Amino acid sequence: MMKDLEKNNFDIENQDGLIKTEEINLSQGGKEVFNDGQESFLSNELNTNSSEISDLSSTDNKKSSTEKNNEDVNKITSGGASGMVTALPGILVTFVGAIATIGVATGLIGTQSSNHINNFLTRSTELGFEINGDNDKTFLLSLTNDSYEANQDITVVSPAIFNDLSPNTVYDLTAYDTSVSPMKKIFNSSYKTKANDTHSSNVSSSEVVDDYLIFTATYEGDDIDFVTIEVTGDNNESLYLYEGKPINEFSVYVGENTNVNCTISINGEVTSYEQLIVPESGVDVPVESVSLDQTTLSLIEGETATLVANILPSNASNQEVTWTSNNENVATISNGVVTAVSSGRAIITVITTDGSYTASCTVSVQPSNIPVTGVSLEPENAQLSVGDTTQLSASVLPNNATNANVSYQSSNEQVATVDSNGVVTAIATGEAVITVTTEDGSYQDYCVITVS
Repeated sequence: MMKDLEKNNFDIENQDGLIKTEEINLSQGGKEVFNDGQESFLSNELNTNSSEISDLSSTDNKKSSTEKNNEDVNKITSGGASGMVTALPGILVTFVGAIATIGVATGLIGTQSSNHINNFLTRSTELGFEINGDNDKTFLLSLTNDSYEANQDITVVSPAIFNDLSPNTVYDLTAYDTSVSPMKKIFNSSYKTKANDTHSSNVSSSEVVDDYLIFTATYEGDDIDFVTIEVTGDNNESLYLYEGKPINEFSVYVGENTNVNCTISINGEVTSYEQLIVPESGVDVPVESVSLDQTTLSLIEGETATLVANILPSNASNQEVTWTSNNENVATISNGVVTAVSSGRAIITVITTDGSYTASCTVSVQPSNIPVTGVSLEPENAQLSVGDTTQLSASVLPNNATNANVSYQSSNEQVATVDSNGVVTAIATGEAVITVTTEDGSYQDYCVITVS
Protein backbone atom coordinates (compact mmCIF):
# COMPACT_ATOMS: atom_id res chain seq x y z
CA MET A 1 0.00 0.00 0.00
CA MET A 2 1.53 3.35 -1.05
CA LYS A 3 1.01 6.69 0.69
CA ASP A 4 0.52 9.68 -1.66
CA LEU A 5 1.36 12.77 0.40
CA GLU A 6 0.89 15.16 -2.53
CA LYS A 7 -2.75 14.18 -3.04
CA ASN A 8 -3.49 13.43 0.67
CA ASN A 9 -4.98 10.22 -0.68
CA PHE A 10 -4.65 6.54 0.22
CA ASP A 11 -5.54 3.46 -1.85
CA ILE A 12 -7.21 0.94 0.42
CA GLU A 13 -7.33 -2.82 -0.23
CA ASN A 14 -10.10 -4.73 1.48
CA GLN A 15 -11.76 -8.11 0.93
CA ASP A 16 -15.07 -6.37 1.29
CA GLY A 17 -15.08 -3.16 -0.70
CA LEU A 18 -14.45 -0.76 -3.58
CA ILE A 19 -12.62 2.45 -2.85
CA LYS A 20 -14.19 5.68 -1.66
CA THR A 21 -11.96 8.58 -0.63
CA GLU A 22 -13.26 11.63 1.18
CA GLU A 23 -11.75 14.58 3.00
CA ILE A 24 -13.02 15.29 6.54
CA ASN A 25 -12.04 18.25 8.73
CA LEU A 26 -10.97 16.86 12.11
CA SER A 27 -11.39 20.26 13.74
CA GLN A 28 -15.13 19.97 13.11
CA GLY A 29 -15.55 16.23 13.70
CA GLY A 30 -17.63 13.97 11.48
CA LYS A 31 -18.89 10.47 10.75
CA GLU A 32 -18.99 8.02 7.85
CA VAL A 33 -21.75 5.44 7.32
CA PHE A 34 -20.58 2.16 5.75
CA ASN A 35 -22.38 -0.40 3.62
CA ASP A 36 -23.05 -2.64 6.63
CA GLY A 37 -24.92 0.19 8.37
CA GLN A 38 -22.25 0.83 11.01
CA GLU A 39 -20.90 4.28 11.72
CA SER A 40 -17.36 5.43 12.43
CA PHE A 41 -17.07 8.66 14.39
CA LEU A 42 -13.96 10.79 13.91
CA SER A 43 -12.44 12.42 16.97
CA ASN A 44 -12.29 16.21 16.86
CA GLU A 45 -9.45 16.34 19.33
CA LEU A 46 -5.85 16.38 18.07
CA ASN A 47 -3.15 14.49 19.99
CA THR A 48 0.19 16.25 19.55
CA ASN A 49 2.25 13.86 21.68
CA SER A 50 5.04 13.04 19.22
CA SER A 51 5.91 9.87 21.14
CA GLU A 52 2.67 8.33 19.86
CA ILE A 53 3.53 8.92 16.16
CA SER A 54 3.81 5.81 13.99
CA ASP A 55 4.86 6.05 10.33
CA LEU A 56 2.78 4.38 7.58
CA SER A 57 5.95 3.04 6.01
CA SER A 58 7.03 1.28 9.23
CA THR A 59 7.10 -2.49 9.73
CA ASP A 60 3.76 -2.26 11.53
CA ASN A 61 2.22 -0.94 8.31
CA LYS A 62 3.23 -4.07 6.41
CA LYS A 63 0.77 -6.30 8.24
CA SER A 64 -1.62 -8.48 6.28
CA SER A 65 -5.13 -7.28 5.40
CA THR A 66 -6.54 -9.64 8.02
CA GLU A 67 -4.31 -8.21 10.74
CA LYS A 68 -5.18 -4.67 9.70
CA ASN A 69 -8.91 -5.45 9.89
CA ASN A 70 -8.48 -6.56 13.52
CA GLU A 71 -7.04 -3.18 14.58
CA ASP A 72 -9.43 -0.63 16.08
CA VAL A 73 -7.08 2.33 16.36
CA ASN A 74 -4.63 3.77 13.82
CA LYS A 75 -2.16 6.38 15.04
CA ILE A 76 -0.70 8.12 12.03
CA THR A 77 1.03 11.34 11.09
CA SER A 78 1.96 13.53 8.13
CA GLY A 79 4.08 16.67 7.93
CA GLY A 80 5.05 16.68 11.63
CA ALA A 81 1.51 16.95 13.09
CA SER A 82 -0.20 13.92 14.54
CA GLY A 83 -3.63 12.77 15.67
CA MET A 84 -5.49 9.79 17.05
CA VAL A 85 -8.62 8.56 15.27
CA THR A 86 -10.78 5.61 16.27
CA ALA A 87 -12.01 3.77 13.16
CA LEU A 88 -13.73 0.61 12.03
CA PRO A 89 -11.67 -2.19 10.47
CA GLY A 90 -10.60 -1.47 6.91
CA ILE A 91 -10.12 2.30 7.37
CA LEU A 92 -6.94 4.36 7.21
CA VAL A 93 -6.94 7.98 8.36
CA THR A 94 -4.21 10.57 8.16
CA PHE A 95 -4.13 14.32 8.51
CA VAL A 96 -1.93 17.29 7.73
CA GLY A 97 -2.46 19.96 10.38
CA ALA A 98 -6.19 19.88 11.14
CA ILE A 99 -7.26 18.32 7.83
CA ALA A 100 -7.80 14.58 7.72
CA THR A 101 -8.04 12.32 4.70
CA ILE A 102 -10.00 9.12 5.17
CA GLY A 103 -9.95 6.21 2.76
CA VAL A 104 -12.87 3.85 3.21
CA ALA A 105 -13.26 0.38 1.68
CA THR A 106 -16.98 0.14 0.91
CA GLY A 107 -17.47 -2.60 -1.69
CA LEU A 108 -16.57 -6.07 -2.86
CA ILE A 109 -12.91 -6.63 -3.86
CA GLY A 110 -10.90 -9.83 -4.25
CA THR A 111 -8.31 -10.57 -1.60
CA GLN A 112 -5.36 -9.87 -3.91
CA SER A 113 -6.91 -7.08 -5.97
CA SER A 114 -8.18 -3.54 -5.63
CA ASN A 115 -10.42 -1.46 -7.86
CA HIS A 116 -10.85 2.29 -7.96
CA ILE A 117 -13.79 4.14 -9.50
CA ASN A 118 -12.59 7.14 -11.51
CA ASN A 119 -14.74 9.95 -12.94
CA PHE A 120 -12.70 10.35 -16.14
CA LEU A 121 -15.25 12.30 -18.23
CA THR A 122 -17.16 15.39 -17.07
CA ARG A 123 -19.08 17.37 -19.69
CA SER A 124 -22.17 19.58 -19.62
CA THR A 125 -24.35 16.63 -20.71
CA GLU A 126 -22.14 13.60 -19.96
CA LEU A 127 -20.48 11.84 -17.04
CA GLY A 128 -18.09 8.93 -17.60
CA PHE A 129 -16.76 6.44 -15.05
CA GLU A 130 -14.12 3.73 -15.25
CA ILE A 131 -12.72 1.12 -12.88
CA ASN A 132 -8.96 0.89 -12.57
CA GLY A 133 -7.57 -2.31 -11.11
CA ASP A 134 -7.19 -6.03 -11.69
CA ASN A 135 -10.60 -7.28 -10.61
CA ASP A 136 -12.60 -8.44 -13.65
CA LYS A 137 -15.99 -8.46 -11.91
CA THR A 138 -19.01 -6.62 -13.30
CA PHE A 139 -20.63 -3.97 -11.10
CA LEU A 140 -23.86 -2.00 -11.55
CA LEU A 141 -23.71 1.81 -11.53
CA SER A 142 -26.86 3.84 -10.87
CA LEU A 143 -26.87 7.58 -11.60
CA THR A 144 -29.84 9.52 -10.24
CA ASN A 145 -31.29 12.83 -9.16
CA ASP A 146 -34.86 14.13 -8.78
CA SER A 147 -35.51 14.06 -12.54
CA TYR A 148 -33.06 11.46 -13.90
CA GLU A 149 -32.33 7.77 -13.37
CA ALA A 150 -30.13 5.44 -15.42
CA ASN A 151 -28.26 2.18 -14.76
CA GLN A 152 -25.20 0.76 -16.51
CA ASP A 153 -22.84 -2.17 -16.01
CA ILE A 154 -19.14 -1.39 -15.59
CA THR A 155 -15.98 -3.49 -15.71
CA VAL A 156 -12.26 -2.79 -15.88
CA VAL A 157 -12.40 -2.98 -19.68
CA SER A 158 -15.84 -1.44 -20.17
CA PRO A 159 -16.45 2.06 -18.72
CA ALA A 160 -19.91 3.52 -18.14
CA ILE A 161 -20.95 6.71 -19.99
CA PHE A 162 -24.15 8.50 -18.92
CA ASN A 163 -25.57 10.82 -21.61
CA ASP A 164 -28.38 13.38 -21.99
CA LEU A 165 -27.66 14.98 -18.62
CA SER A 166 -28.50 18.55 -17.61
CA PRO A 167 -25.68 21.13 -17.44
CA ASN A 168 -24.47 22.40 -14.05
CA THR A 169 -26.44 19.69 -12.21
CA VAL A 170 -25.53 17.38 -9.32
CA TYR A 171 -26.09 13.63 -9.73
CA ASP A 172 -25.73 10.81 -7.17
CA LEU A 173 -23.70 7.75 -8.24
CA THR A 174 -24.23 4.44 -6.46
CA ALA A 175 -22.35 1.20 -7.19
CA TYR A 176 -23.76 -2.26 -6.45
CA ASP A 177 -22.26 -5.73 -6.27
CA THR A 178 -24.71 -7.89 -8.23
CA SER A 179 -22.91 -11.16 -7.50
CA VAL A 180 -24.76 -11.49 -4.19
CA SER A 181 -28.51 -11.68 -3.55
CA PRO A 182 -29.88 -9.23 -2.71
CA MET A 183 -27.34 -7.03 -4.47
CA LYS A 184 -25.14 -5.03 -2.14
CA LYS A 185 -24.58 -1.25 -2.17
CA ILE A 186 -20.81 -0.70 -2.06
CA PHE A 187 -20.14 2.89 -3.14
CA ASN A 188 -21.92 6.25 -3.18
CA SER A 189 -20.78 9.74 -4.17
CA SER A 190 -22.02 12.88 -5.94
CA TYR A 191 -20.80 14.42 -9.22
CA LYS A 192 -21.69 17.68 -10.98
CA THR A 193 -21.86 18.30 -14.72
CA LYS A 194 -20.17 21.35 -16.22
CA ALA A 195 -22.14 24.53 -16.91
CA ASN A 196 -20.86 24.58 -20.49
CA ASP A 197 -18.25 22.93 -22.71
CA THR A 198 -15.35 25.11 -23.85
CA HIS A 199 -14.18 22.44 -26.29
CA SER A 200 -15.64 19.34 -27.90
CA SER A 201 -14.40 16.55 -30.13
CA ASN A 202 -15.71 13.58 -32.09
CA VAL A 203 -14.05 10.47 -33.46
CA SER A 204 -15.20 7.78 -35.86
CA SER A 205 -13.57 4.83 -37.61
CA SER A 206 -14.11 3.45 -41.08
CA GLU A 207 -12.20 0.52 -42.54
CA VAL A 208 -9.34 -1.80 -41.66
CA VAL A 209 -6.40 -1.83 -44.05
CA ASP A 210 -3.67 -4.42 -43.39
CA ASP A 211 -4.77 -4.70 -39.72
CA TYR A 212 -4.73 -0.90 -39.31
CA LEU A 213 -8.02 0.78 -38.33
CA ILE A 214 -8.50 4.21 -39.92
CA PHE A 215 -9.83 6.96 -37.60
CA THR A 216 -11.20 10.45 -38.30
CA ALA A 217 -11.27 13.10 -35.54
CA THR A 218 -12.90 16.54 -35.45
CA TYR A 219 -12.56 19.32 -32.88
CA GLU A 220 -14.57 22.40 -31.90
CA GLY A 221 -13.62 25.40 -29.75
CA ASP A 222 -11.06 28.19 -29.64
CA ASP A 223 -7.39 28.03 -28.63
CA ILE A 224 -6.91 24.28 -29.15
CA ASP A 225 -3.17 24.05 -28.50
CA PHE A 226 -2.67 20.44 -27.45
CA VAL A 227 -4.59 17.18 -27.86
CA THR A 228 -4.11 13.69 -26.47
CA ILE A 229 -5.54 10.67 -28.31
CA GLU A 230 -5.45 7.24 -26.68
CA VAL A 231 -6.81 4.01 -28.18
CA THR A 232 -7.11 0.82 -26.11
CA GLY A 233 -8.08 -2.70 -27.13
CA ASP A 234 -10.17 -5.63 -25.88
CA ASN A 235 -8.23 -6.10 -22.64
CA ASN A 236 -7.71 -2.38 -22.04
CA GLU A 237 -4.16 -2.59 -23.36
CA SER A 238 -2.84 0.57 -24.99
CA LEU A 239 -2.74 0.38 -28.79
CA TYR A 240 -2.02 4.02 -29.64
CA LEU A 241 -1.05 7.22 -27.84
CA TYR A 242 -0.64 10.59 -29.51
CA GLU A 243 0.17 13.94 -27.88
CA GLY A 244 0.59 17.14 -29.85
CA LYS A 245 -1.21 19.47 -32.24
CA PRO A 246 -4.70 18.41 -33.42
CA ILE A 247 -4.74 15.74 -36.15
CA ASN A 248 -7.79 14.77 -38.16
CA GLU A 249 -6.80 11.32 -39.44
CA PHE A 250 -4.72 8.56 -37.89
CA SER A 251 -4.39 4.77 -38.14
CA VAL A 252 -3.97 2.22 -35.34
CA TYR A 253 -2.72 -1.35 -35.54
CA VAL A 254 -5.57 -3.41 -34.04
CA GLY A 255 -4.36 -6.96 -34.74
CA GLU A 256 -6.85 -9.47 -33.30
CA ASN A 257 -8.81 -6.89 -31.28
CA THR A 258 -12.56 -6.83 -32.00
CA ASN A 259 -13.39 -3.67 -30.01
CA VAL A 260 -11.45 -0.48 -29.36
CA ASN A 261 -11.99 2.51 -27.08
CA CYS A 262 -10.81 5.96 -28.15
CA THR A 263 -10.41 8.88 -25.70
CA ILE A 264 -9.64 12.43 -26.87
CA SER A 265 -8.50 15.23 -24.54
CA ILE A 266 -8.15 18.89 -25.53
CA ASN A 267 -5.74 21.02 -23.51
CA GLY A 268 -5.74 18.33 -20.81
CA GLU A 269 -9.53 17.88 -20.55
CA VAL A 270 -11.30 14.72 -21.77
CA THR A 271 -13.75 15.84 -24.46
CA SER A 272 -14.94 12.56 -26.03
CA TYR A 273 -14.93 8.82 -25.48
CA GLU A 274 -16.07 6.34 -28.11
CA GLN A 275 -16.42 2.55 -28.00
CA LEU A 276 -16.03 1.23 -31.55
CA ILE A 277 -16.35 -2.18 -33.19
CA VAL A 278 -13.43 -3.21 -35.38
CA PRO A 279 -14.76 -4.30 -38.78
CA GLU A 280 -13.28 -7.35 -40.41
CA SER A 281 -10.55 -6.45 -42.85
CA GLY A 282 -12.00 -6.04 -46.32
CA VAL A 283 -15.60 -6.58 -45.06
CA ASP A 284 -18.14 -3.78 -45.26
CA VAL A 285 -19.93 -2.62 -42.09
CA PRO A 286 -23.56 -2.04 -43.12
CA VAL A 287 -25.63 0.98 -42.12
CA GLU A 288 -28.29 0.17 -39.52
CA SER A 289 -30.07 3.52 -39.11
CA VAL A 290 -29.89 7.28 -39.60
CA SER A 291 -31.24 10.20 -37.56
CA LEU A 292 -31.22 14.00 -37.75
CA ASP A 293 -30.13 16.33 -34.96
CA GLN A 294 -33.37 18.33 -35.43
CA THR A 295 -36.85 17.10 -36.35
CA THR A 296 -38.49 20.57 -36.66
CA LEU A 297 -37.20 23.93 -37.87
CA SER A 298 -38.81 27.38 -37.90
CA LEU A 299 -37.24 29.89 -40.30
CA ILE A 300 -37.96 33.29 -41.84
CA GLU A 301 -37.67 33.78 -45.58
CA GLY A 302 -33.99 34.02 -46.56
CA GLU A 303 -32.65 32.34 -43.41
CA THR A 304 -30.55 29.16 -43.46
CA ALA A 305 -29.97 26.33 -40.98
CA THR A 306 -27.82 23.18 -40.97
CA LEU A 307 -29.09 19.66 -40.36
CA VAL A 308 -26.65 16.94 -39.23
CA ALA A 309 -27.24 13.29 -40.19
CA ASN A 310 -26.01 10.69 -37.67
CA ILE A 311 -25.42 7.23 -39.17
CA LEU A 312 -25.25 4.14 -36.98
CA PRO A 313 -23.03 2.35 -36.45
CA SER A 314 -20.53 5.19 -36.52
CA ASN A 315 -18.01 2.96 -38.33
CA ALA A 316 -20.40 1.98 -41.13
CA SER A 317 -18.40 1.58 -44.31
CA ASN A 318 -20.63 3.75 -46.51
CA GLN A 319 -21.41 7.13 -44.91
CA GLU A 320 -22.93 8.67 -48.03
CA VAL A 321 -26.40 10.24 -47.91
CA THR A 322 -28.69 12.23 -50.20
CA TRP A 323 -31.06 15.06 -49.23
CA THR A 324 -34.50 15.92 -50.63
CA SER A 325 -37.19 18.54 -50.05
CA ASN A 326 -40.83 17.77 -50.80
CA ASN A 327 -41.50 21.47 -51.51
CA GLU A 328 -38.57 23.41 -52.92
CA ASN A 329 -40.78 26.50 -53.31
CA VAL A 330 -40.74 26.69 -49.51
CA ALA A 331 -37.31 25.29 -48.57
CA THR A 332 -34.34 23.82 -50.41
CA ILE A 333 -31.59 21.52 -49.09
CA SER A 334 -27.95 21.10 -50.13
CA ASN A 335 -25.41 19.02 -48.17
CA GLY A 336 -27.53 19.44 -45.07
CA VAL A 337 -27.95 23.22 -45.38
CA VAL A 338 -31.63 24.29 -45.45
CA THR A 339 -32.56 27.58 -47.15
CA ALA A 340 -35.97 29.15 -46.47
CA VAL A 341 -37.46 30.33 -49.80
CA SER A 342 -41.04 31.45 -49.07
CA SER A 343 -43.72 31.03 -46.42
CA GLY A 344 -45.17 27.56 -46.02
CA ARG A 345 -44.09 24.11 -44.86
CA ALA A 346 -41.65 21.59 -46.33
CA ILE A 347 -40.32 18.21 -45.24
CA ILE A 348 -36.57 17.65 -45.56
CA THR A 349 -35.53 13.98 -45.82
CA VAL A 350 -32.10 12.38 -45.61
CA ILE A 351 -31.59 8.96 -47.25
CA THR A 352 -28.59 6.68 -46.73
CA THR A 353 -27.00 5.22 -49.85
CA ASP A 354 -26.49 1.93 -48.00
CA GLY A 355 -29.84 0.49 -46.99
CA SER A 356 -31.96 3.53 -47.96
CA TYR A 357 -32.64 4.39 -44.32
CA THR A 358 -34.44 7.74 -43.87
CA ALA A 359 -35.00 10.51 -41.33
CA SER A 360 -37.03 13.71 -41.74
CA CYS A 361 -37.29 17.28 -40.47
CA THR A 362 -40.38 19.50 -40.87
CA VAL A 363 -39.47 23.08 -41.86
CA SER A 364 -41.92 25.96 -41.28
CA VAL A 365 -41.12 29.20 -43.12
CA GLN A 366 -42.60 32.56 -42.17
CA PRO A 367 -42.61 35.54 -44.56
CA SER A 368 -39.84 38.07 -44.01
CA ASN A 369 -42.48 40.79 -43.59
CA ILE A 370 -45.50 39.60 -41.62
CA PRO A 371 -48.21 42.28 -41.99
CA VAL A 372 -50.44 43.52 -39.18
CA THR A 373 -54.07 42.35 -39.45
CA GLY A 374 -55.58 44.15 -36.48
CA VAL A 375 -55.21 45.58 -32.96
CA SER A 376 -57.17 45.40 -29.73
CA LEU A 377 -57.07 47.78 -26.73
CA GLU A 378 -57.78 46.82 -23.15
CA PRO A 379 -59.75 47.88 -21.23
CA GLU A 380 -62.60 49.13 -23.37
CA ASN A 381 -63.79 51.53 -20.63
CA ALA A 382 -62.20 53.04 -17.51
CA GLN A 383 -63.52 55.17 -14.61
CA LEU A 384 -60.94 57.55 -13.11
CA SER A 385 -60.82 60.31 -10.53
CA VAL A 386 -58.94 63.53 -11.21
CA GLY A 387 -55.23 62.88 -10.83
CA ASP A 388 -55.51 59.10 -11.31
CA THR A 389 -53.56 57.17 -13.95
CA THR A 390 -54.19 53.86 -15.69
CA GLN A 391 -52.24 51.67 -18.13
CA LEU A 392 -53.81 50.67 -21.44
CA SER A 393 -52.61 47.51 -23.22
CA ALA A 394 -52.55 47.22 -27.01
CA SER A 395 -52.25 43.79 -28.66
CA VAL A 396 -51.14 43.77 -32.30
CA LEU A 397 -52.31 40.86 -34.46
CA PRO A 398 -50.78 38.53 -35.41
CA ASN A 399 -48.43 38.35 -32.43
CA ASN A 400 -45.44 37.73 -34.76
CA ALA A 401 -46.15 40.72 -37.00
CA THR A 402 -42.97 42.28 -38.30
CA ASN A 403 -43.95 45.85 -37.38
CA ALA A 404 -45.81 45.97 -34.08
CA ASN A 405 -45.42 49.73 -33.46
CA VAL A 406 -48.50 51.67 -32.29
CA SER A 407 -49.37 55.24 -31.31
CA TYR A 408 -51.95 56.67 -28.88
CA GLN A 409 -54.15 59.78 -29.06
CA SER A 410 -56.72 61.40 -26.75
CA SER A 411 -59.87 63.00 -28.17
CA ASN A 412 -59.96 65.51 -25.28
CA GLU A 413 -56.68 66.31 -23.58
CA GLN A 414 -58.49 68.76 -21.25
CA VAL A 415 -60.08 65.67 -19.66
CA ALA A 416 -57.40 62.95 -20.09
CA THR A 417 -53.97 62.66 -21.67
CA VAL A 418 -52.13 59.56 -22.88
CA ASP A 419 -48.40 59.06 -23.39
CA SER A 420 -46.56 56.93 -25.99
CA ASN A 421 -46.64 53.90 -23.70
CA GLY A 422 -50.42 53.94 -23.22
CA VAL A 423 -50.46 55.50 -19.73
CA VAL A 424 -53.60 57.65 -19.27
CA THR A 425 -53.72 60.56 -16.78
CA ALA A 426 -57.06 62.04 -15.62
CA ILE A 427 -56.95 65.88 -15.82
CA ALA A 428 -60.52 67.08 -15.23
CA THR A 429 -64.07 65.75 -15.05
CA GLY A 430 -65.56 64.71 -18.35
CA GLU A 431 -65.12 62.06 -21.03
CA ALA A 432 -62.31 61.35 -23.49
CA VAL A 433 -61.73 58.62 -26.07
CA ILE A 434 -58.25 57.12 -26.28
CA THR A 435 -57.40 55.73 -29.72
CA VAL A 436 -54.55 53.28 -30.52
CA THR A 437 -53.36 53.12 -34.15
CA THR A 438 -50.95 50.59 -35.70
CA GLU A 439 -48.06 51.94 -37.75
CA ASP A 440 -48.49 49.10 -40.24
CA GLY A 441 -51.98 49.22 -41.77
CA SER A 442 -53.38 51.99 -39.49
CA TYR A 443 -55.64 49.58 -37.65
CA GLN A 444 -57.43 51.18 -34.65
CA ASP A 445 -59.21 50.38 -31.39
CA TYR A 446 -60.62 52.57 -28.62
CA CYS A 447 -61.01 53.01 -24.87
CA VAL A 448 -63.55 55.41 -23.31
CA ILE A 449 -62.21 57.26 -20.24
CA THR A 450 -64.68 58.82 -17.81
CA VAL A 451 -63.24 61.21 -15.22
CA SER A 452 -65.29 62.18 -12.16
